[in-house]
Amino acid sequence: MNEALSFRSPEKNSEKKEYSRSDVPKELANKLDHWRLSENVDIMMKTMDLIVEFTDGLKAKHGEDCMDCLLYHFLVGSTPKGMVAIYDFPGEDSVEKFIDALPQRLEEKAV
Repeated sequence: MNEALSFRSPEKNSEKKEYSRSDVPKELANKLDHWRLSENVDIMMKTMDLIVEFTDGLKAKHGEDCMDCLLYHFLVGSTPKGMVAIYDFPGEDSVEKFIDALPQRLEEKAV
């Protein structure tokens, strides 16, 4: 079984569930928008560069599973073709962890 498919929701050992755009927490959306929609063009561009770099890595590792991952769609700004089965990827591939780490990643990119 693909490792990504084993992580279906934020809760451990949960049963399979399908997700829609409304399942993205408002707080997470606000965190991403703070950086992605910054009035500081330099910060906005660096944020977009980091997003592209991160999502390219996800596509290389998880392939088509990205199209079945809610937070992947959220991060790239796309709309799933209906419900998806994966909320987020586990570990270092977690979109939520990536968003939480954006301030640090932006600081590192500035150096």
